[in-house]
Amino acid sequence: ILKRFQKKTSDEDESSKSDEEQGEETWRELSKLLHVAVKDLASIEAKKLGCSLHHLHVENELIKHENEGLK
Repeated sequence: ILKRFQKKTSDEDESSKSDEEQGEETWRELSKLLHVAVKDLASIEAKKLGCSLHHLHVENELIKHENEGLK
């Protein structure tokens, strides 16, 4: 019974998702990943990276919606 309540590792979470779901991180998840990966979030480079990541995420979402409208 205890096995049901054990937390999955991130590798297990990734492998349980389909290929399509793996690429569909929300902005919140991407932001958390940025905070984990970057040591100095106040640096200019980190801010540029965060802005670029946000821009690409928004652009990707817009393209997804456009493609759905074409179907």
